[in-house]
Amino acid sequence: MINERLNTDFPGALSPTLLSDNKELDLIPLQSIGSKISRAINLLSDDYYSFGKLIQENYNLSKQVVNTLIDITGLVSDAELKSELEVLSSTIGHLAEIFMSFKEESSLKENNLLSIQMSLLSIISTIENYTKIVKHLRVLGISTKIENARLGAEGTGFSTIAGDVERLSEVINEKALQINHRSKILVSDVKEIITKIRILGQEQKKESELLVEEARLSLSSYQLSYNSSFESAGLIRDTSSKISSDINSLIALIQIQDIIRQQLEHIKENLESFSSSSSNVKLRTDCDMTLIKQLIAVCQLERAQVIHTKDEIAETASLIEKYNQNISLNANKILEHSGDFLSSHETASSIQAIDGNLSAVSGSLEKGQHINESLASAINALAGTMADSNRFVFEIEEIGAEIELIALNARIKAAHLGQEGAALGVLSQEIQKLSLEAKELSIEISGGLQKVLNATEKLIISNKNDQKTIEQEFKSIDGSLKNSLFRIKDSNSKLDSLKRELNFSLKEMKEKLDLMNEGLKYNFDVLGEITSVEQILEDYLSFALSEGIETSHEDKEYLKNLSSSYTMNSERKIHQSLLGKSENSSSAPEDTAAGDFLGDNIELF
Repeated sequence: MINERLNTDFPGALSPTLLSDNKELDLIPLQSIGSKISRAINLLSDDYYSFGKLIQENYNLSKQVVNTLIDITGLVSDAELKSELEVLSSTIGHLAEIFMSFKEESSLKENNLLSIQMSLLSIISTIENYTKIVKHLRVLGISTKIENARLGAEGTGFSTIAGDVERLSEVINEKALQINHRSKILVSDVKEIITKIRILGQEQKKESELLVEEARLSLSSYQLSYNSSFESAGLIRDTSSKISSDINSLIALIQIQDIIRQQLEHIKENLESFSSSSSNVKLRTDCDMTLIKQLIAVCQLERAQVIHTKDEIAETASLIEKYNQNISLNANKILEHSGDFLSSHETASSIQAIDGNLSAVSGSLEKGQHINESLASAINALAGTMADSNRFVFEIEEIGAEIELIALNARIKAAHLGQEGAALGVLSQEIQKLSLEAKELSIEISGGLQKVLNATEKLIISNKNDQKTIEQEFKSIDGSLKNSLFRIKDSNSKLDSLKRELNFSLKEMKEKLDLMNEGLKYNFDVLGEITSVEQILEDYLSFALSEGIETSHEDKEYLKNLSSSYTMNSERKIHQSLLGKSENSSSAPEDTAAGDFLGDNIELF
């Protein structure tokens, strides 16, 4: 596009009629070429320095971009950050295991409590047998009193035995009622504890599964962004290399502008050299033909040099625009890819979600600890109640032993009475039998209560160990989580800062590229001046053609003296071509590679 614009013909300042009526060739247009070329050189110099300054600034910016990208790549590929992500993932998995373990422990506690509940219900059922014993003892006591009344004086002492039996039956009944009442309270307490454990288990199962899953999803989202950032960093690194390459190409092109300036200076010097060789501003065709032919030879040479310079200006401007566009496009690509880096908002959201979920998990664990504490308190109270109940059982057992002793005394007295005491002997035997039943029943209930007490004590120890384990694991996990989240937040903060630096550098680079594109318009002004120079030279050549003036080899010999000012191989080639010599006959060494503009500048290289 720029090439087409630059190749558009410019309306040059056409010289007036060169040949006057008295056959005099005017040299003033030739002499005006110097000022035109000077203006073109000044424009190129201004362009060279302003472009050079912008390119130097962009070169420094590109180094900043590369350094920033190195930092970004290092950050998103940091082994420590990867390790923290793995630790975080492992910690979340560990939390899930803790909840699963907690669920299993709760289920085990529930089963143990159900077993205790069944034992207590069995004890309550067994206590009902005390009621039967009490009823029988009461009947036997009444029967003993009746028999004592029948015997009269001979039954003296049996009334005391009957009273003792009634009194002790009441004591048994009272203690049995207390055991029964306490056992029912225990059953109620156990049911309440089981209900709490079930509710806690359901709540924690629901909360833990949800919270851990949400934490995993948030972490997965972060890891996807992290992986995308790592890939983007590689793409950006490759793109930044292209920018650096294009900037290097721009530096070469700006140096070509300096070469073009030198070429214009040589054209100006050669034309001024001819102008100064003539003392007149006009040449007569009748007496100055030798000078006129030399002038035409110079015009032929410099016209070829001007055309070559115009082509270089057009090509250089076109390439500058091309590389500017490439740099701008690649800068846009980097900005686009940098958007794939972990965005501060999204990443902060993911980290905040993980932090929030894990805090909720911690809260759930703490809630479990509180319930465990209340469970421990309830189990301890349960154990205390069972200890009291067991004491009552021991008292009943002692009462049974006392009744047995009373029954034994009654049998001895009945035996002394002989046949008259036979009925009392039977009653005494029944009382003794009931005392044995009461004793056996007490032993059975005592064994059941002891069994429940042992199970309760084991539950207390287990619950205490569970609390300690959960507390230790929770402290360990909480510390690990806080450490991992802090490092991830810190990395995200650094990455966000680097992204801002990157975007700022690229935007500034694009602004300078826009200024360079804006500066290309000066090439049109340069081209206008050079086209005007070309038109003047064309006028002299047109004059020679119309007048039939042809230059000979001798006329062109004058051009040999001009070759000493050349510093570029391209200038020498044009010069040699006009003199009719082959390129290989040049005394200057061939030091330019194909397509290497900078190699054309012998003076610089």
